[in-house]
Amino acid sequence: MCVPCPLSSNCQTCNVNNSTQCLNCFPNSFLVNGVCSSCIFPCVSCQSTNQSSCLSCPSGYLLSNNSCLSAQCPIYCTSCSSNSNCFQCISGYVPYAGSCVPCLTGCSSCSTVSPGMCLACAVGTYLDSTSQQCLSCFINCQLCLPNGCTTCMNGYYLTSSLTCAPNCISPCATCSTTNPTNCLTCMLGYVYNPRALQNCSPDLNCSSTFSCVSCPLGFIFSNLQCIPCSSSCARCSPISNSTCTSCYNGRYLNSNSQCVSCPTGCANCLSKSTCLTCASGYTSLTLTSVNNPSACAPCNSPCALCQGSPNICTGCVSGYALGAGKCISNFNFGFSVTLSVTAG
Repeated sequence: MCVPCPLSSNCQTCNVNNSTQCLNCFPNSFLVNGVCSSCIFPCVSCQSTNQSSCLSCPSGYLLSNNSCLSAQCPIYCTSCSSNSNCFQCISGYVPYAGSCVPCLTGCSSCSTVSPGMCLACAVGTYLDSTSQQCLSCFINCQLCLPNGCTTCMNGYYLTSSLTCAPNCISPCATCSTTNPTNCLTCMLGYVYNPRALQNCSPDLNCSSTFSCVSCPLGFIFSNLQCIPCSSSCARCSPISNSTCTSCYNGRYLNSNSQCVSCPTGCANCLSKSTCLTCASGYTSLTLTSVNNPSACAPCNSPCALCQGSPNICTGCVSGYALGAGKCISNFNFGFSVTLSVTAG
């Protein structure tokens, strides 16, 4: 039978015949006569004769005369041995000559010997084996290789040509790969009509004959008819058309069964604090999904579109061209002066 060691005593392993006698301690503790005693914060380890006499310190502290002192590390540094000797930096920076220097644009980690040599790239870029620099993926691509995209951003799907096309917009069942509002076929409750908006018209003729089997968005199926919902609802309760059960993109269902607009910068959300897709001109600062509205950050000009970072451009404003994740001005200004001398 297994008997637990007393966790309250910081005991990691104990005597099989006497569970109160510790053999090994958890970190931040030391063993004396079968008992684990805790070091005094902020010591990570300490002398067995003195709980406040530190032997090692946590990140952000310096060991000096057996004491852990709060370190004033250099800017962008997460761990250092002095205010002029950093050995660990935030993502996108590398320790160099005691401080943190930036990697090239789009680079999440780079060589400590040569900061210009990239080792890993940020979201929306890939590592070029020839130049050792991070180059931009195709637009709306989250992860890619030199020959094309492998994973698309939320709201897009991967095509057979390894590019990212936007998901079809309701009421499209299928759509053009270049235009998500150009329906090729329609959802249930709609009929294909080339003269209609998005090529799909609501099918409501069934209501007059009580022969409906499905309804378009904005209506609810009830007694073989399609009953209109409140204007903000995509679907509603058959008992009350003002009680929403689902919402259109750009809105979420709140606790009062009403559809409320998503926060600024968020194109599609589940709640006020859970965004699924950022709006055009914004980017998610997380790898896979957006956890809160503030994670949708606006692109920094002259980026019109960006990915993974407000400074990693995937599209540019007018007058700029895209190159290696940056927007470069198309304007080249030059002049010449010709001097002539005439005899007086």
